[in-house]
Amino acid sequence: MNKQLIIWVFLAAVFAKGLSLQCYVCTDCDTPSNSQNCTSAEGSGATANFVDKCLKTTLTANGATTTSRACQFVDSSVPNVCAAATQGSGTGTACYCDTDLCNGSDALKFNIVLMVMLTGIVARFFA
Repeated sequence: MNKQLIIWVFLAAVFAKGLSLQCYVCTDCDTPSNSQNCTSAEGSGATANFVDKCLKTTLTANGATTTSRACQFVDSSVPNVCAAATQGSGTGTACYCDTDLCNGSDALKFNIVLMVMLTGIVARFFA
C-alpha cells in the first residue's frame, strides 16, 4: 500500500505541472533561471479568444542588448514565431511560443517522454 501511495504522489507531482503553461520570467537576463506558471487567464473574465504564451524579447538600444522573458496573455491568433520588434529607441525580436519553458535558452528541456520514462523507473523501483 505504501508503494502505491508513493507512486501516486509522484505521478501527481509530475503531471500537475502540465496543467498550466510554464514560462521563464526575468528582465535583462541572458540565461534564464526563474520560471513560473502562467495564470493570467484564470479569473480574468477573458474570452476564449485569448491565451497564455511565453515571450522572449531581445532588444538593442544605444549599443546595449537586453533579453527579457515573460508570460504574456495574448489574442489566440498570435502565431508562435519570432518577429521584428521595437520599443522606444530599441529594435530587436519578440518570440512567442506555447510549450513549457519554450522561451529559455537552447538548454535541454524536460519533456513528456522523459517524464514517462522517469515514472516507469520509479514504478519499477517501488514495485
